[in-house]
Amino acid sequence: MIKKLIFKTTVFIIIFLFLFIIASIPLKHKTGGYSLDNFYALEKNSRDVFFVGSSHVHYTIIPALIWQESGITSYDLTASGLQLWAAYYYIKEVLRYHKPKVIAVELYGAIYEISHYDTYLLSHISAMRFSKNKIEVIKDRVPKHLKIDYILGLPIISKRYKIELEYIRFALGLQTVETERLHFNGYRPIYVYRKQERSDILKSNVYGEIPEKTLLYLMKIIELSKENKDVKFLFFVSPMGVSQENINILNSIEKIAKENDIECINYNFLYDEIGIDFDSDFWNRGHTNTKGAMKVSMDLAKRLSKLYALKDNRKNPDYEFWNVRSKEAMQKIKDDGAVFIEGKNRKTKNL
Repeated sequence: MIKKLIFKTTVFIIIFLFLFIIASIPLKHKTGGYSLDNFYALEKNSRDVFFVGSSHVHYTIIPALIWQESGITSYDLTASGLQLWAAYYYIKEVLRYHKPKVIAVELYGAIYEISHYDTYLLSHISAMRFSKNKIEVIKDRVPKHLKIDYILGLPIISKRYKIELEYIRFALGLQTVETERLHFNGYRPIYVYRKQERSDILKSNVYGEIPEKTLLYLMKIIELSKENKDVKFLFFVSPMGVSQENINILNSIEKIAKENDIECINYNFLYDEIGIDFDSDFWNRGHTNTKGAMKVSMDLAKRLSKLYALKDNRKNPDYEFWNVRSKEAMQKIKDDGAVFIEGKNRKTKNL
């Protein structure tokens, strides 16, 4: 009788755990998902730098090129529309698995007020592995009536989400990642160009008001920097269409950052220095294409080396994998981008 009870209990627990794992399969959002998936596939403590932010990171920062220029290993941990609250929890996720030299936070998500239930909420949270950090973000950000669904990972019915076989493998520990994407380290090439009007914004001494909730998470990120003294934090702004009002808010953020020993780089003041061409280096108003990304990445590689004295490992035999894979990634980028397509009239333009 006791043996039967033990057997039934064991079977029940196994079935329950299996169903829980299946129920916890992340939902894949059409605007993201790959960055976190591949992040979890990385070897622990394998990157010098993590770039955390929105699409202004994964269309702008090319880790393979940064390696070729400086011998610094890096990864773009991003999601489309990533606001500062999500960046804070992504940074905590980085610190769970890695001890990087630098965490570079892109500030696009800091210049807008944080809505309670923003458009990308599900895509930001669903791909995170179940952990204390995930429970905290659910408690913090998810509306009360959806908290249990998010904690259990229950599928939320929407045309924008789908469950795929790869996620079942992922949940069962048999994860598969797209090798090509993994070699790109989160970067997403774009080979379209659209001429943009140059936005010659001016440096000013005007300090705009940081949205209240944004300021809250900014200070949380700064607190993380103080708790992790071996990790340097960097704030940066990718080239994009920003207004003078945006710049004034960024002035306030930069002031707070400097007071807390955090460097800031705003590429919207460096167009001429790095050679940004508004006729060919953007694919829309807010994002660089691969040409623009190359210019930013080469400059950023130099700044990272100079600011943080990061070691150049290109001649280190233990990093030969990076030499090979970065060369392959950059060759594919060059081959695929041999002809740039103009978004408006479909004329071609050579890389």
